[in-house]
This record gives sequence, structure tokens and C-alpha cells, in this order.
Amino acid sequence: MTSRRKSQKGFSLIELLIVVAIIGILAAIAIPYLELAKQSANAGSALNSLRQIHSGEVSYRTAYARYADIPMLSTAGYLNDGHLSNGHKSNYNFTITLDADPTLNYEATATPAFQPTSSEHYFIDATGVIHAQPGAPADVNSPPLK
Repeated sequence: MTSRRKSQKGFSLIELLIVVAIIGILAAIAIPYLELAKQSANAGSALNSLRQIHSGEVSYRTAYARYADIPMLSTAGYLNDGHLSNGHKSNYNFTITLDADPTLNYEATATPAFQPTSSEHYFIDATGVIHAQPGAPADVNSPPLK
């Protein structure tokens, strides 16, 4: 009698384990870079939002001879981004502080909602210069962006 071997279909357990291990190694390499890319995209969005705030402030001051806070800019139609109008966008919280005399100056900050000790904080005022500070709140004394 001759024994016949049945043809095997599919993968062996060892082959499946090797594929899972390779996928795990690739994921371990890619995830930190994904987080860095996400953080960079959020920071870019925060910078653009500060530019939008400054543009709205300049337009508002031209029309009303004073600067405004976020709700006033939104109501007047100078801040048309719904997320930014709520003071939160792309994992950053935005605040506008008016000077004692709101015809003179305003200060706007972008503070990271997550990982505030390792992310960039941003600041802008009526001069239009954006300042950045890693891991701490930015202010007018922080280094300006180039």
C-alpha cells in the first residue's frame, strides 16, 4: 500500500507568528513618528489660528477702534472658524486677553491641551509677532518665530 499525503492548504502556526511579529515591529517603529507628525500638524494649525486671530483683531480694530475677545470677534463675523470661536482647536486652547485700555493692545495665547510640558506654547499681540516657548506658557519675552 502506498500512502498518500493530503495536500496542505493554508499557513502553519509558525508562519502566522512570524507575520504577526513583523507587523508588531513595523508598528513599534511607525507609532512614534505618527505621534510626532500629529503634534507637528497641531502646532501648524495653532500658528494659523493665531494668524487668523490677529487678522480678525486688526479688522475689528479698524471697524470699532478697539480690540475684541473671542466671543466679540465671532459675533462680529471676524472669526469664522467654529472650533476657534469656542476657544479650542487642534488640541490647543486659545485665549485673548484685552489690555486695560482695549484700544491699545490685546494678547492671544495658544496652549496645548495635551502634553503641555513637551509641546510648544504660542503667543501673539498687536504687533503681529508670534512668540513660542517649548513646555511653558509663551509671552512677549519668549523667542519670536522666524
